[in-house]
Amino acid sequence: MELRQVVYASHERFPFEGLGLVALLSHARARNAAHGITGVLLYADGAFVQCLEGPAAAVDALFARIERDPRHRDVVLLHALPVARRHFGAWWMGCARVHDFRVLARIRDEWDAAIDVLDHDDALSPGFVLVKSIWEDYARAGLIERD
Repeated sequence: MELRQVVYASHERFPFEGLGLVALLSHARARNAAHGITGVLLYADGAFVQCLEGPAAAVDALFARIERDPRHRDVVLLHALPVARRHFGAWWMGCARVHDFRVLARIRDEWDAAIDVLDHDDALSPGFVLVKSIWEDYARAGLIERD
């Protein structure tokens, strides 16, 4: 089975705070589990950076739905690559609320600067390394919403 990793950034069209975000995560987790998709969502001040991993067809179909989803605007695909392994295999959809919007902007900037030199075997662009680093820091601090 070919695994694909998709990372994208977007902005919310309507606020996802409180119960709206909880409902979104609950639905995403159930759907992702049914389709073998894992990943994480970083959220700050109405902006998202999300990494999705799983069977290529399932991940591509999910991203296509996200692009059409009226709750998202300014969807930017940062990368869509085959990967040898999952980086977030323990999460149907982990979520961390990042407290500084500039961190998400930095991820996008680093991806833009490094997109031509991605390691296509392991998808370790500087932006991906930053996503992973933020995720691990938030996990250590207990700031992750559990699946």
